[in-house]
Amino acid sequence: MTRIPSATALKAILEQAWLHVLAEEPSLFDYGRPVERPLVARLAHYLSNEIENVDTSMWRGLTVDVDLHVGHGGMKPGVDENAQYGQPDLVIHERATNARNILVLEAKCNTNPTAGDMAKLDRIARQLGYRYTISVRLGREPLDLHSLRRHAGTLG
Repeated sequence: MTRIPSATALKAILEQAWLHVLAEEPSLFDYGRPVERPLVARLAHYLSNEIENVDTSMWRGLTVDVDLHVGHGGMKPGVDENAQYGQPDLVIHERATNARNILVLEAKCNTNPTAGDMAKLDRIARQLGYRYTISVRLGREPLDLHSLRRHAGTLG
């Protein structure tokens, strides 16, 4: 049976990664309003580091990507490159399989997540079998992870 991280474990690793962004990347906040793409890139970097350093089998083999379509040498199975999923800001999954599609994350910097953002996350989770979705606002404060939602995790 495939082990999947719990919501508690996922929140802990997201919180820790964001604390690294705040501590190690203060210059991303120095020039007025923060910009989403560089912040998401650094979050992905520190999240990857956290996953690599967790000593438990449920995280082994998982990758942080900024593209749904990543597979080994091509498209991930079951992903229709012509489908209208919408592109999330970050995913945690195992490449080249849909057995461990863990998290789809949508980030905002200067606005709050919208109902449209949540609908996009729900659509991706339903169509591609991701187990969790979350929409976060990136700023100088810790992440608010209350919008983390559990999904069935089955393709459909």
